[in-house]
Amino acid sequence: MFPVQVLIMATTNLNSFSLFVLFIAVIAVCLSATSVVAQSEKAAIPTRTLGDEWTYSVDSNQTGPINGTMTMEVTNTSMKVNGLDCNEITGVSRGTVSGNITAWTINLREYDVKADYSIAKTYANMESSGLGGPAILLALNSDNSFSSTTETTYNPPLAFGKGFPLFVGENWTAQTTENTTSSMTIMGSTTNDNYIQATTTNFTVQRTEDTKVPAGEFQTYVINSNKNDGTSRELYYSPKAEMQVKELDYDSKGNLAETFELLNYNVSGGAGSSPVLEMAAVGLGIAALALGLSLLFLARKKKTRNLDHVNET
Repeated sequence: MFPVQVLIMATTNLNSFSLFVLFIAVIAVCLSATSVVAQSEKAAIPTRTLGDEWTYSVDSNQTGPINGTMTMEVTNTSMKVNGLDCNEITGVSRGTVSGNITAWTINLREYDVKADYSIAKTYANMESSGLGGPAILLALNSDNSFSSTTETTYNPPLAFGKGFPLFVGENWTAQTTENTTSSMTIMGSTTNDNYIQATTTNFTVQRTEDTKVPAGEFQTYVINSNKNDGTSRELYYSPKAEMQVKELDYDSKGNLAETFELLNYNVSGGAGSSPVLEMAAVGLGIAALALGLSLLFLARKKKTRNLDHVNET
């Protein structure tokens, strides 16, 4: 016999008001118990399935603003990266920058280790065209486009997935050395760069909550990550969507830099997917886009100053 049935039998001789009060008390107890169960549930370690796909809206306040979409798809589950068995996730992100650029496209690849879903390598290639701006600046530069390629390897792989199975109150630390090579072409001039940095990222599963995004409403695990460079992320991971359905990225000053929200998805019913994650690659591309716009502006400004000097003489 269920406890609620026992309580109902015991109320046979009570008046209507007493029954109402007791009913409310029983409902409160049941709701409380349900909440406790939800908080204590664990999200199992994920799997990858070929063809799984997620599409997000992308909004960035770094330059512009930058607006677009990003689609990620599992395209290979038997890759080798630095001797490790990895999954390959490829994608494309497209959008516009208000007032500065007509269109940009970022081609993405990410490789995560199958054993624990840590990230071994990311790659982003960006192409842009139709740069806008004052007419005098356009006259100074007939080549209104730029491109960039950024590739980062992580040694050891960045342990974003170390926290599985996820549960509220869990925390873990990921330490790695990032080796990044980049190439950027602006106004016909190419610059190559390489830098190596040690990073530490702390993760905490803060709570569970129902999160509404364009793709629907999902029960999510809210994960906060803080990097030693001062940047942070808030990730809303959904076991149902097998990926995060929302992500908020903050710069080192605490300002909201990028927002991702799930528009639609198609998964094959696996246990889930690493909560990182694939945003890492598109983040590299958008950062390159913001940097490219800034450098382009400085280059054009320099040409304008030179032209003014020529006219004065």
